[in-house]
Amino acid sequence: ARLRLHGPPPQQLRTLLRQNGLADLNGRLEGQTALHLAADSGVVEATKALLNRCAFAWVDAQDFGGRTALHRAAWESRTEAAEVLLRHARFRAADGRDDDGWTALHVASARSAGGAATVRAILGHPRFA
Repeated sequence: ARLRLHGPPPQQLRTLLRQNGLADLNGRLEGQTALHLAADSGVVEATKALLNRCAFAWVDAQDFGGRTALHRAAWESRTEAAEVLLRHARFRAADGRDDDGWTALHVASARSAGGAATVRAILGHPRFA
């Protein structure tokens, strides 16, 4: 089931943080940042708000498995969130590898439900052209 957060991006972020036990934007839960959670949940406005917030320091952070927010978006087939990450100048881990050596492209390719659109989005990034 898709997580639905209502209200403007700041309110969505507060709700997302509260639901996942994070006290602030730069907190981490099991290695995941607020950006991991936003991308994983497909909350596009919250993803954009985090990327645009200078105080958010964890743009390219990896969780305990070495996965970036793009890996999480790819795993959940959150194509729009993946596109937001890939287009943003602060996100530089488009071809980052997790602890198993997988990029987000590998992850999206392994997904049967909805993965094709995310694969196309990732392949459209200049690093893969």
